[in-house]
This record gives sequence, C-alpha cells and structure tokens, in this order.
Amino acid sequence: MLARVGSQVRDHFVGYVALLFLALGGTAGYATVPGCSGPCVDSTDIINGQVMTVDIANDAVNSAKIASGSVFSVDLADSSVNTVDITIAPSPIPSSPTTR
Repeated sequence: MLARVGSQVRDHFVGYVALLFLALGGTAGYATVPGCSGPCVDSTDIINGQVMTVDIANDAVNSAKIASGSVFSVDLADSSVNTVDITIAPSPIPSSPTTR
C-alpha cells in the first residue's frame, strides 16, 4: 500500500505541486490594494481609455476628484451645464503683456 502511494506521488509530482500553488495562492494577488476586502482593481489593472460611463457609480466623480483645468467645453454634452453651474476660477495661465 505504501509503495503504491509513493508511486502515485512520483508519477504525478508536477500536478501535485501545481495543485499546491493553486490552493495556497488563491486570490492573494488582489490583496495588494490597500483597504480592499474583496477582489479589487487599481489603476495598474486598467488599460487607458477602458473605463466607461457604465463602469462608474452615480455620484462617484465630483469636483474634488477632477484635476483643475482638465475639463473643457468639448468634454461636456450640449445644454448639460448652465451659467449657475459655473464658478469662475483664477486662470492658471498668466496673461501676456499688452503690446502697443
């Protein structure tokens, strides 16, 4: 009986090692995202341009999460912003001197 078990282990050693790594590895790759309690995605997992509107929860993006000067009129849908929605901020671009 012991010889038979030993033969089984020798014949399938690579498979047993792979099974051991699978069993011990599990979802450990996801545990690297701080504060994550389940399968998580961070920016290194996202291909540029692949996050779509359906991927973002309602009210998940607000002004605190948008870099200053990163939204332009071409980024907004027609009639989506009214005058009361706009706050005039100081221009990050210095004005050029007037020439006479």
